[in-house]
Amino acid sequence: MAYGNWDDCLNEYQNFTIYSRFEVHAQSMIDLIPHIRHLPQFADVIPVTSHATLCLKLSIIRTEICIWGEQDRKYSVSLYDYSIGAYGKSSDEIIVDGESIIPTLVEYLEKLKKL
Repeated sequence: MAYGNWDDCLNEYQNFTIYSRFEVHAQSMIDLIPHIRHLPQFADVIPVTSHATLCLKLSIIRTEICIWGEQDRKYSVSLYDYSIGAYGKSSDEIIVDGESIIPTLVEYLEKLKKL
């Protein structure tokens, strides 16, 4: 698990590429992270990896954005709410293509800021 450091997240995904079941997902995250890490919209984001999922957190909010890379440059994006208990609850799941992932993540960050 990596917490709070984009480079640590990238290193973790580079290690995951050797496992065939994570290869597509890991490569998707390796491709995505350099595009979002320096954008001003992501300046307050705390990147976390948990069970291979890339999660984007804001410090005081107990809901995070979870991202999973799929085949054909698709991404699964959802909100995960830990405020309801240790196991939390997933919601607002959407599948987007590579062209739409950054605007979708910005939209989900705006949702988080309104919580």
